[in-house]
Amino acid sequence: MKKFKTDHDMVLEQIPIGRENAIKMKDLKFFTGLSRRRIGECIRDLRQDYPICSTSVSPGGYWLGNAHDCRRMVQDLNAKAYSYFNTASKLKKLAEEMDTVHTQNEAR
Repeated sequence: MKKFKTDHDMVLEQIPIGRENAIKMKDLKFFTGLSRRRIGECIRDLRQDYPICSTSVSPGGYWLGNAHDCRRMVQDLNAKAYSYFNTASKLKKLAEEMDTVHTQNEAR
């Protein structure tokens, strides 16, 4: 009986060891036949057990990293999270200001 590979297996098999061997998303799509979204979901899940690192800095791509790569990835993720949090906070404040103006205009 033939054993079928899961999407996660297919993605993990394509991710090389070492940043110098990083694979680009377009190549992951080609080799796995999966969508960009599905590959992203698999990588997110696989990162729970595997040191899958990535960068958008040229040449970019995904790879199985070492401890240094993982620490660098953590720094990058923390910076992005901080940026997203600040943006969300500012948008929330703007929405609250708009609600206040709207409420004041209705009261007139």
